[in-house]
Amino acid sequence: MLRNATLQSHRDIRERQVRVILGEMFVQSFVRASILAGVSVFAVSATPAFAASAHPTIQSAHANTHRTTNKGTDRRLSILWGQTSNDSGIGIVSQNFGDEFDSAAADDFTVDEHAVWTIKEVDVVGSYSSGGGPAISENVTIWKGKKNGPGGSKVIAEFDGVVGADDNGNLAIALPGRGLKLKRGHYWISVVVNMPFDPNGQWFWENQTSQEGDPAMWENPGDGYGSGCTTWTVETECVATPEGDHMFTLKGIVKLKF
Repeated sequence: MLRNATLQSHRDIRERQVRVILGEMFVQSFVRASILAGVSVFAVSATPAFAASAHPTIQSAHANTHRTTNKGTDRRLSILWGQTSNDSGIGIVSQNFGDEFDSAAADDFTVDEHAVWTIKEVDVVGSYSSGGGPAISENVTIWKGKKNGPGGSKVIAEFDGVVGADDNGNLAIALPGRGLKLKRGHYWISVVVNMPFDPNGQWFWENQTSQEGDPAMWENPGDGYGSGCTTWTVETECVATPEGDHMFTLKGIVKLKF
């Protein structure tokens, strides 16, 4: 009986040793394969993960409609201009990556006769690519001009590097200082997100299905998307899925003068 127990004990020890050796061989094989594939086995990234593609895309690839947000907005302000209806679920990239894919979208608005606006906040409806975001900051540019787009208009204000409240790509951007005072006229506004493609992905400015005023404009000076729209161009001429104007709201204070 003692001899049988001793033999069984030896077999148990050998089996455990074999399992340990096989486990070590598996780990070593996994590590070697990971190193060859350029994957870190031990590091876990704290940055957001997104569904990566080889390079940025010109339009969002989903068809979900998006909601406007009240996160971070100043509810004491009046709505001076709003076009947030008829969401198409499609957006176009308006983002600084730091390369040939840098692009900007713009849309127009009008200050009526006898009105004087002080814009305090710019809210835009947008979305991130899958797993993307958040934005580092935003640039807001406003031009005054006629119906020839931002390219033939005068820049009257630039707010660069502003950090807005971010609700999954819906941005509420408080303009610094006293905001921007505007009198009667026709204007263009552009909102561009500052955010690297790796690891943060993309931001898309949502489009309506309808048009209000002049058609939205877009440019990609480096022509990274191959659209040919290297200067301000009617947006529908640059994309495979043409949509309407962009979704945004201007908030602030209005005074009437007669």
